Amino acid sequence: MEHSTKSKPSQRSILIIEDEEFIRLTVADHLKDNGHCVDEAASGAEGLRLLDIDRHETVLLDLRLGDMDGHAILAGIREKSSEIPVIIVSGAGDMHDVIKALRAGASDFLTKPILDFALLDLALDKAWERLDLLQERREYAQELEKRVLERTAELAETNRKLRESESLFRQLVENIKEIFWLQQLNPPRILYVSKACEDILGVSEEAIMHDIRNLADRIHPDDHGRAQDFFRLKTMENSADEHFKFIRPDGEIRWLRSKIFPIADTDGVFTRVAGITEDITERIAAAEREKDNQRKLIQADKLISLGTLAAGVAHEINNPNHLLRLNAQALEQIWKLLREQLDESVPEIASISIGGMSMGQLDTEIPRLLGGMIGASDRIRDIVQHMKDFARTDTQGIDLPVNVGDVLRAAISLLHNRLKNATDRLELFIEDDLSPVKGRQQQLEQVFINLLMNAAEALPDKSAGIHVRLRRQSPHQLELAVRDEGTGISPQVMEHIFDPFFTTKRDCGGLGLGLAISKTIIDSHGGELCFEPVESGGTLARVTLPTMETGT
Repeated sequence: MEHSTKSKPSQRSILIIEDEEFIRLTVADHLKDNGHCVDEAASGAEGLRLLDIDRHETVLLDLRLGDMDGHAILAGIREKSSEIPVIIVSGAGDMHDVIKALRAGASDFLTKPILDFALLDLALDKAWERLDLLQERREYAQELEKRVLERTAELAETNRKLRESESLFRQLVENIKEIFWLQQLNPPRILYVSKACEDILGVSEEAIMHDIRNLADRIHPDDHGRAQDFFRLKTMENSADEHFKFIRPDGEIRWLRSKIFPIADTDGVFTRVAGITEDITERIAAAEREKDNQRKLIQADKLISLGTLAAGVAHEINNPNHLLRLNAQALEQIWKLLREQLDESVPEIASISIGGMSMGQLDTEIPRLLGGMIGASDRIRDIVQHMKDFARTDTQGIDLPVNVGDVLRAAISLLHNRLKNATDRLELFIEDDLSPVKGRQQQLEQVFINLLMNAAEALPDKSAGIHVRLRRQSPHQLELAVRDEGTGISPQVMEHIFDPFFTTKRDCGGLGLGLAISKTIIDSHGGELCFEPVESGGTLARVTLPTMETGT
């Protein structure tokens, strides 16, 4: 399907549900000045009524309304539509309600009063970007469904024509895009191949009829063994289906899908096989594009849900931090000017003591203290920037070979001091000659660090141990087991262990995202992450990952 080129609407329909008239009118005036169509509701009931009358693309919702609970209004909006972006506008002290609203389907939040309308514009742009992506994905799915139906109808029509008359056989197979071929089993000999072979394979009918090895030798080395096993099925009684890469004489690589069907003679003996080979190169490429679009959509949703949250928190931190830094710099200048004036107007200033410190000591300590304040402010600024970078796009491919043993050693090395302070009994076993896995090294390291930190935090004291074991579970699978001798996980917590924002460490600053993200990473690598209670006490975290095939 061609990408949509239609422009995004510059005018949007927005509903403001806010009982504070000044805030409602101020926000409405700003949005109207930007060319948007704005409806206002001073109560929850009025807001829900307006939603029934007109279609709105965005709702700005205050959680604290006189007539209805904001969460009930949000639930009512979600009953009407699961896609309308709802941006919460709430006081700074209502973060618990804000998080509850985000979990219930709100797309973003702003603190009120809104001092900087650029934040409102940013939140609206992000909400509309996600809304447009959902619309494009729906249109894309509809187009795909339409094409599948069209293709299905075409195939049905082709089959009907085949059944109508055997006399149409040669005319049909010579005109279809796929290669049709017929082979005798004993002795092996190609009886027929359609002309499509020249367009798809770049090999003439004569060359194939003369010697089938003209095709077999051109199967890509990655798929040669698998294709060989597939074509051996021609001696069996069942049909088969396989895809593989083929190298044309001009060097171009095509993806082919081949289906074979055994044909019995009048005595029921299978003496021939018929086959259809089609070029699925574009289909494979389209599937990869769809996967890439899906990854982009997931990333966009991640940026909306986490990136905008981080941006909002960063804004709240940056404002007072910027003020502290400016004040500290101003005090530096004031102190410098004050000292110059004191030296000129008070000759005996050097002998004066303030707070038990001489002026010489103050000349050293005050600049050092102010410099420390400025340095600490810069540190806060850097930490806030790291929060903003949290949702950055991961561009590394997942098809790279990764040595899981090296990744595990690196994770333990990074946590050396943390593990040393947590336990006197860290046991590590890594089996030799483990096959690599396809994946992203940094993401797997992130998972391993998370599991090791969870194990360390679960220990009651340093006498309790952590046991880490990496081994080959089967010829095509690795297993990492991290067992701690800690306090264990209750059944109630175990039910929600992978839920985003669920955490037992809220008082320690935990967000409840570590295990949710870890599971997402392991799932994307084709593996599995699970937790099991240990009878003797503690918890076993188990990660399984598929290994790469030998020779890949």
